[in-house]
Amino acid sequence: MRAQRSDIASAGWSTVILTMRIGAGQEAALVDRMLKTASEGRSSVVLVEGEPGIGKTALLDHAAECAVDWVVLRARGAPSETSLAFSGLRDLTLPVAARIEGLPRAQARALRAVLALESAEVLDRFAVAAATLSLLVAVADDGPLLVIVDDLHWLDLESAEAITFAARRLDSEPIAMMLAARPEELDRDLVARLPVHRIAGLSVADAQALLASATGEHVAIDVAARLTQHTGGNPLALLELARVIEPEVMSGSVPLDSIPPATVEEQYARRIALLSAQARTALLVYALLDSPQTRSLAGALAALGLDLEALDEGESAGLLRADGTLGLTFRHPLVRAAVYNGASLAERRAGHRAIASVLDGEADSDEQALHLAAGATKPDEELAEALVAAADSARSRGGFAASARILQRSAHLSPEREPRARRLMQAGRDAALVGHEKWARRLLDEALSLSETPHLRADIQAARGHVRAMHDPPLEAHAALVDEAARIEALDPVRAGEMYLTAAWAGLNKGRVQLGIAAGRRARDLLSGTGSPLAPPAEAIVAGFLICTGDPDGAVRLIVASDALRATPLPGIA
Repeated sequence: MRAQRSDIASAGWSTVILTMRIGAGQEAALVDRMLKTASEGRSSVVLVEGEPGIGKTALLDHAAECAVDWVVLRARGAPSETSLAFSGLRDLTLPVAARIEGLPRAQARALRAVLALESAEVLDRFAVAAATLSLLVAVADDGPLLVIVDDLHWLDLESAEAITFAARRLDSEPIAMMLAARPEELDRDLVARLPVHRIAGLSVADAQALLASATGEHVAIDVAARLTQHTGGNPLALLELARVIEPEVMSGSVPLDSIPPATVEEQYARRIALLSAQARTALLVYALLDSPQTRSLAGALAALGLDLEALDEGESAGLLRADGTLGLTFRHPLVRAAVYNGASLAERRAGHRAIASVLDGEADSDEQALHLAAGATKPDEELAEALVAAADSARSRGGFAASARILQRSAHLSPEREPRARRLMQAGRDAALVGHEKWARRLLDEALSLSETPHLRADIQAARGHVRAMHDPPLEAHAALVDEAARIEALDPVRAGEMYLTAAWAGLNKGRVQLGIAAGRRARDLLSGTGSPLAPPAEAIVAGFLICTGDPDGAVRLIVASDALRATPLPGIA
């Protein structure tokens, strides 16, 4: 083996991979077909799946280059931004934000709020998703539109939900939408019913041509075959191996005795390890920044005694490439992953603290709190409170998944058990609202194990009961709700009554009327006279069950005797 070749990196791996992919014809045909369909006024959508380095980004770049005179909107997920609710949607739609004013009022208000264009609470995720669809359609009224979302698996959940909602509902509009993701890291429910195109590894012949094109040297077919088998035909992994294998080995003149690690991240890690400590630190700060800007990057580096020139070494090593915004960006997301994974916990914390030190002002407060939390080495109630505020901000914009993640971190920074339990409980509620059942259960179970306050334990048990009601089979949910309600009757009769009412419906769903009647009566007994808005439904459900069991007279007697039902106006009656 010899020293790493820099000429391959300077040639641009994506260009080389793209040439091979387009040469193969299959991916080129996909892009041509999608753009042609959209230009004729019919929407086309595809989810491009494949392992890291297989050529997903190259394919998306090719589509953007082919969409001449189209509007092209792009977003890309990043691991550091999964807790920043709607950050991906903001990247995608901000270039056309002026069109938001033409949307229906409720949709426009919801979208402006989640994009932080105005201060407003957004608790209706459907309004945001509908607004996203309406905005794309409005933009396409002026001409064909190409929507590109790369690394969907790293996009914040709130953005991913809105974008995939729109993708499933595009129809007769001149819109082509291409999403790309690693299948093993993707929530399959999120992308249900989307057409999928899976990119496979290169054949031996294509791998041989790729290696020859990248190195400018002859590549023996048996060497190409061994490298293809070793990498699964992954183009980027092949190119990384070509950087470190001698030309005479490639040509077959010298035997290929051993092959370096095949994974792209391992190859990047080997190159990063050869850099100076200052260069590795600079790359780590860049990797930790959520939305890098030259000012914040330079400030964070200065806090560590470095400057922007510390990144030059990474560029020379082929780990960074020229970018129109910052001047440099990571050559591939796996470079960022390799930088992050190769750093120690202490180095990561120092980097987060340096970034937090240059973030200031109300606009940066949430991001600053997240970086401070990531840099913390011990419990800190003041910092935990700052994270609670960041979670509240995310929740007010409909970012329940982001809120849950932030609150979980806040809980782990809380010095006292009860505040920790409260924050975990709210995190569990938020996680449940976006369908993360297992996560919600874990959060609520941890919260219950920490709390010794009767009323807080009652709240946690109620939340656990409702999660089971949403996700367990009806009879299991009924049993769990009744059990949890019985635990808190003395502490919180209204909350217990509400849980019994939910249990009653669960019994009805399985046709177990007697179970429903028993739970409904208990709900009625606990809610009667409390002023709870659920008191009339409790009375009504018992009356309904009595009718179902052949006792209409009993139902009439209940209705006549019910103050709650008599005080409830019927719809449409003054």
